[in-house]
Amino acid sequence: MSVSRTAMMRQLDEEFNRYSGAATGFEANIAAEPYRLDALELQGCRQRYAVIKRFQEIVIEVFRRSLSGDLDPCIARGILGDVPTSFAASYHQELPDEAWKTPMFFRTDEAALGQLTEIQCCGSGWDLAEVIFDCYSKAPERYGEPLVFKESLAASYANALRHELGSTPIVHHLVDSASRPHGARYFIQKSRANGIRYFSYDADVNSRDCNLIRSHDFFSLLHHNFFNERLERCAKNEVLFDLPPLALFDTKYILAWPFWSKTREFFSDEIRAIFPFTAVIEEDAIEWEDGRTLTFREFSDIPNKQRNYFVKYAGTDVAINWGSKAVFSTKSLSRVKCVARMEEIAKDVANGRPWILQKAVFTKQRLDYLCPTTGDVVEFEGNGKWSNFYGPTGLLSQLVMSRNAHKVHGSGETSMSLTY
Repeated sequence: MSVSRTAMMRQLDEEFNRYSGAATGFEANIAAEPYRLDALELQGCRQRYAVIKRFQEIVIEVFRRSLSGDLDPCIARGILGDVPTSFAASYHQELPDEAWKTPMFFRTDEAALGQLTEIQCCGSGWDLAEVIFDCYSKAPERYGEPLVFKESLAASYANALRHELGSTPIVHHLVDSASRPHGARYFIQKSRANGIRYFSYDADVNSRDCNLIRSHDFFSLLHHNFFNERLERCAKNEVLFDLPPLALFDTKYILAWPFWSKTREFFSDEIRAIFPFTAVIEEDAIEWEDGRTLTFREFSDIPNKQRNYFVKYAGTDVAINWGSKAVFSTKSLSRVKCVARMEEIAKDVANGRPWILQKAVFTKQRLDYLCPTTGDVVEFEGNGKWSNFYGPTGLLSQLVMSRNAHKVHGSGETSMSLTY
């Protein structure tokens, strides 16, 4: 058995490298068993799509009203505070109405099912779900037949895109803005095998043929050669942006809006329930869950075990707004270090760089994995993370991770499985 397992993992690495053009292999530990979700949990994941879309629609409405002066201007300033002037308020005010769309495809990060700590548009990790599905589906004698998602994420993505466009999808995916560009290339090749055509991959595709533009960050859209032309075509409904050309969905700042006194009234309790408590960090204080205002010293006075929160950079600076680069656990800080960290953040906030505080949620998740060298099953339990992948037709796939760290993401120490 161990020989066939090691052969399977070698094949997995080889296929990933062949499709991606990389030499990295899978870069994580693959779980020994598919993840099983019960019927109620699955129903909840499917139903949350409508709630998330409503959240995104309200966020757009609130942002636009703040930009126009109909709501407090500081709401929009929190989004645009560290955006270059040329792409800040005047840029957004001049965008055609057709550009103000919610993201088409996105991935959630959930520290417990139904507790969204982030929404990644479109985010990385799509290749990971595809790789694991491919691995499991090629060995039905070991993993069984798929019971929840009958087709791979690339196939579901292709079908959802055809449904949305009503024509053959022709995509330009700006890969260089991805945190894992080789993973993005892998997913491109897998979706090409499912009938999607791509500019710079298919010889007969011209840049003007594209009807969907995918990017991993807002600024990559703006700095691309074809952006102005594509914005004009967007106004004619000839091209769609997967990530809309708005700073809005590149930020974590909007995660605090369902709780913030300046924006809370626009969001329902149903929307608030899908997020852990999240607060806007002001220059000298934090608006607390019960409506009180805590100074940084008052927050730091909370005993460590009760100070179970993360502080997160919430702006658009691509150097630090992905990969947990500017995410810190306050539970691990002494009172003195917590005060120092909050005072550093206060300087950022004063300079227009937004930060949020978010209640930490941890769920232990056992995901035994296959040892890459021996094929033996290694017992493993760590902090879990569930990533749901959504598109215009709803829930497309679910990736599950377990890692011994308070920041759970893909790495060589992470065990990964797929709801199958």
